[in-house]
Amino acid sequence: MVTVDVFSRSGGDVHARLSNDQLAWLDRLLTDTNADTVIVQGHTPVLWPVRHRKSSQLYYEGAKESPFWQTLVEHGVDLYLCGEVHDVTALSDSGVTQISHGGLINWGGINHLTGRVYSDRIELELNRFTADVADPILLRLWATTWKRPNADVTFQPGASTTGTMTIRNGGITAATGELLPWDGVT
Repeated sequence: MVTVDVFSRSGGDVHARLSNDQLAWLDRLLTDTNADTVIVQGHTPVLWPVRHRKSSQLYYEGAKESPFWQTLVEHGVDLYLCGEVHDVTALSDSGVTQISHGGLINWGGINHLTGRVYSDRIELELNRFTADVADPILLRLWATTWKRPNADVTFQPGASTTGTMTIRNGGITAATGELLPWDGVT
């Protein structure tokens, strides 16, 4: 599993893309690995469109044409995990599967993705916890901006499975629920 920082400073701005040094490092690392399964994670989605909820909707500059995505494809990366969009979308392109997930408690739930890696496949399960938010408008933690998290959140016991996926030989072989590959239509 490899984690990349998708934010780089260039020309006085911050961009959602790997620096040239980090891209070269990733290429060397993936060239030198002999792992059967490779998972990369970063903050922003590369493939687009994805579902989103109360998000700035940042995405990786250049999308699937970016040197970053092309590096993942070239090295046969199995899975790219990302967040940013506070919702769940599964997409696949050129043998690499991208799953964006995460959530905001404000809308009553939050999810987590569990993965089991075997020599011939990856099995994923998406689960959602239901949250009870006490007075979500007025009861907030202190913060320097208006984007303050809820101060009083209670999670109901247990979680419900909302999707499953199996990735094998560079492709999705089975998927259910929220992990069904999305066609961009709601």
